Amino acid sequence: MSNIPLISFQKMGDERGSLISLEQHKNIPFDIKRIYYIFDTQSGLARGFHAHYDLEQVAICMKGCVTFLIDDGTTKETVTLSSPDVGLH
Repeated sequence: MSNIPLISFQKMGDERGSLISLEQHKNIPFDIKRIYYIFDTQSGLARGFHAHYDLEQVAICMKGCVTFLIDDGTTKETVTLSSPDVGLH
């Protein structure tokens, strides 16, 4: 597989903090229909266990780190996100 698409988002900021703007068809390459937030999870517990066949999505880790297991039916690969300016597409 090894061709897992990551998207880098432009981060703007100063001493007051940082900001990233997400816009469909600009830095998100599809129509945004729904947004999910996952939070207050316990370390070491897995989520998911299902597949999305007809869906485009971007996963962003806002704080801490998260590891995704990507399985295309032939190859399994992990991707770890630990910065809010990178998204897994």
